[in-house]
Amino acid sequence: MRKIIIIGSGKMGESLARGFVKNYDVLIVGRNKDKLDALQKRIEGLRIDTIDTLSEFGEAVVVLAVKPYDLVEVAKKIQNKPKLLISILAGTTIQTIRENIKADYYVRAMPNIASQYGKGMTALTGDEEFANLTQELFRSIGKSLWLQTENELDIATAVAGSGPAYLALVAEALIDGGVKSGLSRRDANILVHGLFEGFVPLIEAQAPND
Repeated sequence: MRKIIIIGSGKMGESLARGFVKNYDVLIVGRNKDKLDALQKRIEGLRIDTIDTLSEFGEAVVVLAVKPYDLVEVAKKIQNKPKLLISILAGTTIQTIRENIKADYYVRAMPNIASQYGKGMTALTGDEEFANLTQELFRSIGKSLWLQTENELDIATAVAGSGPAYLALVAEALIDGGVKSGLSRRDANILVHGLFEGFVPLIEAQAPND
């Protein structure tokens, strides 16, 4: 079973761990032992370690999932050289990652929070040698798309990475509208849930074949 090491125990690190742990051997690494212990209790099968005690990466795929402003501090703690480093740091170029953390190969990924439910949408770019492997990896938690440039990835970040937040606002507005018009909040929630669920096959049917 392929091993994945996730560096970062925040919201996206947890979301990825919840998705990946169903198909892979997942180790999540952080700085706060109490937070890691709580994560391990919430996610069955998850293994934990602190960044200060992590001894080696081995052949594991390493996913960097810290906040962009924590990159320099976290990089100082990383003593080993991963073969493949996947960064999900928004707005942080591969060149910036390379200047701070040494690896053989680099890929940037932009998943969204639906990954924890196996319904994520992840855009990827970077070293072509790992295009197939990384797409396969993220297809285990949803859908993935390989892009040719980092500029395209930044655009994809706005569309798919931030998209769930905008869709949540639309859903909330529809529910509130139903309630204001006389529905119970329970019934309005059921209707909007059904609306969004049914919209998926509708939009897929209109997707271009190429």
